[in-house]
Amino acid sequence: MTAGLSAAWYLVGSRTRDTTLAAHPTPFRTYFDSVFKHDTGSTSTGAFMRLSLLLLITFGAVMMGCVTEGDKIYNSYNYFHPDTTGNDDTTATYSIDITGPARNEVLEIWHDWVENPYSNYGDCNWGYRVDTMFYAEVATNIPETIIEARVFLRTSAWGSFYEHSSITNPGNDLFVVRIFNYSTQFQYNVPGDMDCAFWVNLTTADSANYISPTVPFRVVSRVHYDLETIPATPVADTLFESTYQQRLTISWCRESPDIDSFHVDIRRDATAEIRRLSFSGSEYYGTNFTDYLPVTDYSVWVSALNEYGESAPSDTMQVTTNEPVPPEEFRASTYSDSRVELWWYNRSHPDSLLIARRDTLGDWTTIGTLVCEGGYCPTAYSVTTAVRNAIYYYRLGMRFENGLWWAPDSVGVWLS
Repeated sequence: MTAGLSAAWYLVGSRTRDTTLAAHPTPFRTYFDSVFKHDTGSTSTGAFMRLSLLLLITFGAVMMGCVTEGDKIYNSYNYFHPDTTGNDDTTATYSIDITGPARNEVLEIWHDWVENPYSNYGDCNWGYRVDTMFYAEVATNIPETIIEARVFLRTSAWGSFYEHSSITNPGNDLFVVRIFNYSTQFQYNVPGDMDCAFWVNLTTADSANYISPTVPFRVVSRVHYDLETIPATPVADTLFESTYQQRLTISWCRESPDIDSFHVDIRRDATAEIRRLSFSGSEYYGTNFTDYLPVTDYSVWVSALNEYGESAPSDTMQVTTNEPVPPEEFRASTYSDSRVELWWYNRSHPDSLLIARRDTLGDWTTIGTLVCEGGYCPTAYSVTTAVRNAIYYYRLGMRFENGLWWAPDSVGVWLS
C-alpha cells in the first residue's frame, strides 16, 4: 500500500469571487443585483422588497437544511463529488498525493478462526473474528489552514457514498485518514469481496471546501488458518423427530473453516443399511430427512471434506422413530349423483394410502388404494355408491414397508 495517486482537489462551496460572477452572471445574481443594488424609485418599496427576499432566502435555507456561503446556497449534509456530478464551481486547483490504497488496489481482511466466547446453548462454538482498519495518507499544498477532513466511503459498486470518518485540525501538509474498518467479535461466515471507493472533503478556516477525486479499491477476505490439511471432525449437535409431521432434523457444527462439503450418514440399525446425504459448501449446518420408517432405530453421524481428504466421523447420534403422524382435516362431501368426495392433508410419507368404509353396524372394508411417489401422496378420493338413506363412515390408512397404521379419526356422511 505504498503506491501513490497523483490527483487534483477541487474548491466547491466556497465564497465565489466577484470577478467570476461578473464574468458569468446568473439569473439569480441578476435578480439579486436588481433588488439590492439598483434604485427602485421608492425607499419604502425597496426596503420592503429587500426584507422580503432576505426572509425568503433564510426560510428556504432553514427548511432545506442548507447554509449560505457568499452569494450561493449549499446543502450542508450531502456533498456531491465533481467526478460524478460535473460540478462547475471550480475556482482553484492544487496538486496532492494519496497513498494506501492506490487506485484499484486489492486490500485483504484477515479473519482469525476462534472459539466463540459468547456461545449460547445450540450455537456452534467456532467461527471468525476480525478487527481491521485501513488508512490513507494525504499530502496537500492547500495554503489555508485545514480545520476538518471528512472521508466519504462506498462499499459496493452500486451503493451510495456516506460519511465514514472525520478528523478535526488534521494538519496542512501531511496527515492520515481512516478510509475503511471492519470489526466483529464473532461471525459464522466471512463477507464476500467488496468493490469500494472513497473521496475526502477538506474544510479550511475560511469556509472553503476542497473535494478529492474518487479512489476505487477492492477488499477481499482471508483466513488465518492452515487450509492445506484435512478438515477437523465436525461436532454432531442435534437429532430429533418432529411431532406434527414425518421429519428428522439433523444438525452439526464445523470445527474448521477449510470445508468444501459434508457427508451425513443415516443407518437403519436393524438391517445396517446406510443412506448417505451430501451437501456442498461449508455454510450447511443441518438438514431434514423424511424418507424413513416409523417405529425404527436409526443412527446418524457427519464428516467434513475438502480437497485434501475426509475428516473422521463425528460422534454417533441415535433416535427411535415414532408411529406415523396421521392425516389432518379429513372431511367428506356428498353430491346428488351419489358421489362422495374425501379430502385431507398428509403429514407422513408412506408407500401408499388406503381408504376404508363401513356402515353403522358393519366392519371396515378397504375400497381404494392410492400410491405415493417421490415423497408425494394424493390428498383426495372420489367414490360413487348406490346406497340411499344410510350413514357411511370413511377412514384413512398409511402403509409402510414395516406395517400399516390406521388414522384414529373417521368421517361420516348421510346418503340421501
